Amino acid sequence: MTQRLAALHPRQIPAVVAVETAHRWLLTRAARGSPLMEVSDLSRWECAADAYARLQIDWIERTGELLALGCPDRTLTKLAQEIDPLLADTAALLPGQPQGLSAAEITQLRARAPEFKAMCHELAQYAIPPSLEHGDLWGVNVIAGEDGITFIDWDEPCLAHPFFSLLELTLSVDFQAGLSQVADARARVRDAYLDPWTRYEPRDRLVRACELSQQLAALHLAANYRRWLPMIETVWDLRELIPFFLKLLVNKEGGQWHGSAD
Repeated sequence: MTQRLAALHPRQIPAVVAVETAHRWLLTRAARGSPLMEVSDLSRWECAADAYARLQIDWIERTGELLALGCPDRTLTKLAQEIDPLLADTAALLPGQPQGLSAAEITQLRARAPEFKAMCHELAQYAIPPSLEHGDLWGVNVIAGEDGITFIDWDEPCLAHPFFSLLELTLSVDFQAGLSQVADARARVRDAYLDPWTRYEPRDRLVRACELSQQLAALHLAANYRRWLPMIETVWDLRELIPFFLKLLVNKEGGQWHGSAD
């Protein structure tokens, strides 16, 4: 997948130097620039959001190729089927652990399962086609250089609702010391991301679709990490990402999205 991305997007994906398929090892050229997490210039974050949206749009007509390259199908229908198993997996929710979910939070989330499935159906009614989803689009995996934006670490791509990628990027804003106190920073990054998508839906509908997608993205990412639990042997922090993303849904208040990175 990384080889194909690099071939089609040489200005946005580092060139692949070598691949060792038996061990799934990959060597790429270094991406020149600074990770967004080290960049306090909000305009660079806006440029990154816009560039990533355009990359996703380029892949809308290549969904068959994505699946052929090994990207798993994580579209909305699949997500709706994963909600019950995810929320029923008590051990994965780390109850009683410092970073885990409380019993009350688990009860609240399980009671909302029908609502989450209805949200999948509602989001599917918007004219936003499934496309490439990075799976790990934190600010550390976006490099801002003099020649543009580079996206690295394509370990977890899938075919999904494209807006799911936006959640990690906007959460990263909260971790950037120079941006965390900028009141409209997240909204500006979101708006820059949505601009290229106006060819599919008008702005007001995109905003509503985005609000739905960011809540579902928390479920999508939690389900991804649950799926990888058998392969997580040494990094405990990765297990904590399941309750981390689900806590964002617990923090949803008054029908509005208020996920935080705390």
